[in-house]
Amino acid sequence: MIPVSEAYSIIDRVVKVNQNTVTDLKSCPGYFLAEDISSYDNIPINDNSAMDGYAVRCKDLETASTGNPVRLEVIDEVPAGRVSGMKTGHGQAIRIMTGGAVPEGADAVVKVEDTEEYENTVEISYSPSHGENIRLCGEDLKNGEKVFSKGHLIRPADAGLLASIGITDVPVFRKPEAALLTTGDEVIPPEEELEPGKVRNSNLYSLSGFLRELDIDSTELPVGRDSRDDLQKSIEKGLDSDILITSGAVSVGKYDILKSVLKDMGLKEHFWRVRQKPGKPLLFGALENTLVFGLPGNPVSVTVTFLMYVRTAILKMMGSPDPMPKRLRATMQKGYEKTAGLTHFIRGKYEIADTTVIVTPYDSQGSGILRSMSMNNCLIILDEKGTSFPEGSKVDIVPY
Repeated sequence: MIPVSEAYSIIDRVVKVNQNTVTDLKSCPGYFLAEDISSYDNIPINDNSAMDGYAVRCKDLETASTGNPVRLEVIDEVPAGRVSGMKTGHGQAIRIMTGGAVPEGADAVVKVEDTEEYENTVEISYSPSHGENIRLCGEDLKNGEKVFSKGHLIRPADAGLLASIGITDVPVFRKPEAALLTTGDEVIPPEEELEPGKVRNSNLYSLSGFLRELDIDSTELPVGRDSRDDLQKSIEKGLDSDILITSGAVSVGKYDILKSVLKDMGLKEHFWRVRQKPGKPLLFGALENTLVFGLPGNPVSVTVTFLMYVRTAILKMMGSPDPMPKRLRATMQKGYEKTAGLTHFIRGKYEIADTTVIVTPYDSQGSGILRSMSMNNCLIILDEKGTSFPEGSKVDIVPY
């Protein structure tokens, strides 16, 4: 068995970033950028109004006050998307809408609410400051300025920013395609009635749900039954994918034959069995051009090993510069005892009280109690060397 840290080192060494591809603006959120992105325009392209109002010259209004309003001649109107051909001269104003280009000569915009409008004039009762209510050319981005760095995770707002600088073909790292294989003669579909010795296929739906969160396409392979021929046929159907994720049949029981089948098919094993609980019999290797993760069959072990290892590998393939599970430092609200020798990933519920992250371990930690994943929101990481974690202990947690 290897420690958790070594398992991560091996995954980091073996897993490579996928090749570049191009996607469109509507599809790009959720991808990681494959190149730096810079702006080739000033954004905005010109000074424009932040308000509906009047473009004015500040010096014309230096004496304006409530008791001494100044009346200006209105010589033009500028809606958004139009540029006035008029210059704002002495004693003049131009009616302007939000987003309209600030006309030559004007150096402030007075909000329409702060004016009294007449047919061809406007009365203003205060002295605006220079640049008031004006968005300056290049205020958001300047021509040549870097917008995003390679490896940036594109969010919906980022797609809008890319659109604003004219990027329509977005260079990204290709997302991997995954195949899911659940195993075992005891596994039945969710719609079937339970009989003694049978279990519904919860693992398939947990794994496919995690993949959908990453917007990863997955192929759901037929359940691999407990025979070498059946397992091999199922595995072969998953080798067109970038990553094959299996659950069950990787431990040391009589019917845990998946590892042996994979080895006979040419699996290059990178590690098997990690000093952790749950999920000790975790398998990681490569078969032909497909990465293989063999997850244990217990439902909690499946979800924990996916969150802690498979997700890390997928994020690296997607181009994430920091694919490791995100950790928070938290204070234990209840003590927990364990034996030394294994890193424990226990389920817990965390919350933030003032500025402190506090976490409470769940009472039932069995690897078959899938409810423990649904009732909580984080994994608490307890170091393999430790045995006693009393109330008040500082620990790392991984929110999920």
